[in-house]
Amino acid sequence: MILVRADGSGRDVHPGMAFLGVPPTWYVPAQGQSTPTPVPMATPLAMNVLVLFCKYSDIPPPPPPYDDPNWYLQQIYSTTFPSVTHFWSTQSRGSATFQQVTSHPYWLDMYDTYANLVRTDSLFLFQRCADRAFSEGVNFTNYSRSNNGTVIMIFNHLLVGDFTGVGATFLKYAPPIRLGNTLYDVAPMLIAYVDRAISPQPSIQSGIAHEMGHTLGLYHTVSPYYTPEPGHSYGSAWDVMSSDTGSYMIYPTPAPSSTAIPTFVPCGQWDHQTGHTYCIPNNASALHGLIFKWFLPSHIEIVNAPSMVNLDLKILDSSLPIAANERRVIRVDILGTREFYTVEARRKGKDYDDGLPVVAPVDTPFVLIHRVNPDDLSYSMYGFLARIIDIDRRTIGSQYRTGYLCNNGKDTHLNANDSGAIWVPNDEFVDYLSNIQIRVNDYNSMTQTFNIDVSLGQNLPFPSPNDCP
Repeated sequence: MILVRADGSGRDVHPGMAFLGVPPTWYVPAQGQSTPTPVPMATPLAMNVLVLFCKYSDIPPPPPPYDDPNWYLQQIYSTTFPSVTHFWSTQSRGSATFQQVTSHPYWLDMYDTYANLVRTDSLFLFQRCADRAFSEGVNFTNYSRSNNGTVIMIFNHLLVGDFTGVGATFLKYAPPIRLGNTLYDVAPMLIAYVDRAISPQPSIQSGIAHEMGHTLGLYHTVSPYYTPEPGHSYGSAWDVMSSDTGSYMIYPTPAPSSTAIPTFVPCGQWDHQTGHTYCIPNNASALHGLIFKWFLPSHIEIVNAPSMVNLDLKILDSSLPIAANERRVIRVDILGTREFYTVEARRKGKDYDDGLPVVAPVDTPFVLIHRVNPDDLSYSMYGFLARIIDIDRRTIGSQYRTGYLCNNGKDTHLNANDSGAIWVPNDEFVDYLSNIQIRVNDYNSMTQTFNIDVSLGQNLPFPSPNDCP
């Protein structure tokens, strides 16, 4: 869950696990096994969604089309690109769908001023909006947690603390609300319409898409330079579950300090036929598909014992069939720990990945690597698991590209959204401390696959001084 301020800064208050998601079981394969593991597929989830519109009495309604409840319904429930429903159905390979989306037909006046309604906390604002809906005859039963429900509340101005979004993962810690004589176990997401003259981001669509990810149970991904400080955002623009929610977050280059505040560039998904720009975030990372079993078992490669593996890695959103030696994601375990790396292939210029932060022609393919630590107590309270690997030193054919390790997890630019995070043919990532080597050999445009070599536990040499910048 991200709380995003009107100035674009944001931080997580307490996301934890989402109320509809099930805490993942961290699968540990049998020793000596490095072949696809027959894990069960995800249980299909059909969600019930209620959309409410609540306004402060002293704030004018948003301009068209943001004043029209039907517009929000279309953005959320449309089954075609780009919409929130289509986005998450695509990410989950059809495992997560919106069974019912109901939109209240008009804005509900909360009969109080903005100053009075935001002077306490988000739970107070949530209760006031729910009270008004209940007084208009809205039945919350189908939208409780037990019924796989969620409530999206749209407001006509900023939320408590000048935030523009509060996710269900934060409000899940609230007790059930009382409406009339009945308690309802409802945890909503609060989204504010904000004039672009006040705040550059997030868009309403992307904010809902990000928070809906938490509702499904997904964790954040972060930049390697993230620290949980006020005003810091998660810093990775490579997938929906970082804090960019559809916008790039670019750190100054060179950054004056490790606490540099990023600037924001609008998101970049677009309709190639009409030329209209949409603000739906980039695809979810392969890590989320791995954890929540959105991939077929035969599409996952788990390397967890000393071995050398060669296989083909398919572009994550490729529609081509998967051949026997092809995978959607590679997981490489760090022996003796519960940490692991994930390897995935992406391309700019395809549907939701139009907004990837790569200055490159359309349809440019590359590989991304994340390091995942489910036991990192420094960040577990924030729900952070995965950090994008970003190493700015780049030499074609280099045996090491290890700025991440040589510089204690930092490079010279503090920008996780540049070429330091992508891996293309002849690039090689080496974690010599864990004896892990991941090499990108070549790309086959016909099959839309990268050929990848993975080596685990092969006693890799410590790099010479020239291998570090």
